[in-house]
Amino acid sequence: FHKKLSVDDLVSRHIWQQQIMADRFKYSLKKFGKYVEKQIVVFDLEGISYGIQPAALQAFKKCIEIDQSFYPETLQAVFFINIPVIFKALWAVVKPWIDPVTV
Repeated sequence: FHKKLSVDDLVSRHIWQQQIMADRFKYSLKKFGKYVEKQIVVFDLEGISYGIQPAALQAFKKCIEIDQSFYPETLQAVFFINIPVIFKALWAVVKPWIDPVTV
């Protein structure tokens, strides 16, 4: 069974994942006596279609806005693996949405 997710579904899932990370940051302080405040994210783009989907861009932009507003400075690094040729063009569209300090 494959369900097509809406932009709101994707954004809600992202917020849920970010909140789990925030809770894990707090847990690390209790368990290890050290507050972990950065995360590393890996995007595996294998199988991504070569066309730019407006809904996917809309969801990605909303997630970036949420992260910058509610989870600032928590990203240590992002790695993209198995990137398609179209990725450079896609990055040119997405990069302006990201805080220059982050890029």
